[in-house]
Amino acid sequence: MKQQNMFINVLLVITLLLLWSGIFLFTVLFWLWDGFLSVDGGVFLYVLGVLYLSAFVLPILLRNRIKKYISLPLSMIISTFFAMILAGGVLFGAKGYISDFTPEKWSGNPNLRYCMTKDLEEEYDIIGLKREEITRLLGSPDFDAESKMIYIIGMNLIDPIYYEIELENGMVAQTRTVTH
Repeated sequence: MKQQNMFINVLLVITLLLLWSGIFLFTVLFWLWDGFLSVDGGVFLYVLGVLYLSAFVLPILLRNRIKKYISLPLSMIISTFFAMILAGGVLFGAKGYISDFTPEKWSGNPNLRYCMTKDLEEEYDIIGLKREEITRLLGSPDFDAESKMIYIIGMNLIDPIYYEIELENGMVAQTRTVTH
């Protein structure tokens, strides 16, 4: 019986390690995504912090109470799944706020701009707008030339991320997001 419990605990620990490795891999890939730091890292760092604290620290702190009912590895697996659901819910809820474009949010939160560009282009038909309309909508560009308006919309690990608006005859011909 004791050998069977030990075998189950070993399987649970292996499952837990695989689960945590997956979470770590997801975090590394997420960190490399350009948009991660462009949102001040605030929301995403908070969510990942909740995930790690819930998954790793809580079962260890509560191990004496948990030990009466289930094993520590099983409690860590349960808390990891709970943390993943909680983190996903927070991310899903925050994504709606972060990605919705409004001129006020654009001018008041420059680090959220990266996430707003898709909604901006879907909500407003940018192509064909005049320079004055773009300035009214987005404010003064960070860099302005005769044929191009450039807004800083965030930072990746090293370089800024720009939203370039190319103009032909004073009207928007093309937009793109670039890192220099």
